[in-house]
Amino acid sequence: MRALMLVLACALAAPLWAQDAPAPPPRPAPGGGGDAGPGGDGPEGGGSGALPQLAPCLHVSGLTLENAEKVSDDLEALENTLYVCPACHGVAYAAGTCCDKPREERKGLALGSVAPNPSAGTLSFVVAHGRSVRLTELERELAADHIEVLRDRLHLAGRVTLELQGLADEAAARSVADALVGAKLFEEIEVMPPGDGGRIALVVKRPAPAPAPLLHVREELAKVAPDASVVDVIWTGLLAS
Repeated sequence: MRALMLVLACALAAPLWAQDAPAPPPRPAPGGGGDAGPGGDGPEGGGSGALPQLAPCLHVSGLTLENAEKVSDDLEALENTLYVCPACHGVAYAAGTCCDKPREERKGLALGSVAPNPSAGTLSFVVAHGRSVRLTELERELAADHIEVLRDRLHLAGRVTLELQGLADEAAARSVADALVGAKLFEEIEVMPPGDGGRIALVVKRPAPAPAPLLHVREELAKVAPDASVVDVIWTGLLAS
């Protein structure tokens, strides 16, 4: 199987991520992923941005030589539904309006390719062009194969958005974003307006040279907003051509 031949190195220490092998080439998104993808670096994003495309890598437990092919196949078959603005091509996970136009529903495959590495206990992946995928979506799919994502070992590579809950308002979110930049975990973060359920998205516009450990993000968050938490991580693929 193609994906099994594309095993990527997934370093344990953040400084080594800069030496990662190139990501496996994504395959074209079918049907619903197609002609117009997200216009930003994450859901509800605005500008196209140019972020380094290190392949996101999950540390997992339960991955073996025996189940690696099935796990890879199941992830590559993962579909989700996004809602895309026909004007600015901004993407969201909920229906609504954008640019005074209703968002268009787009269903398609979330991932372009997956590279399991049983010996390292990692899964690297590339998000399909014009698509996004949530960490919680990946966790649900992997749980069906009795695979657990080790969040404490997650490093935030690629075009990434953090979804936070428990923040009072945008001003509180801006304080969190400034703290994360001040800690040199990221170089630039855009704060989006609160969404459904009071969640606020922090869109990474410019990453730091080394991918930020989620564990360190949580530590900085606890200093600035003890009642807030990271409830999800969203990775976004390159714009569809």
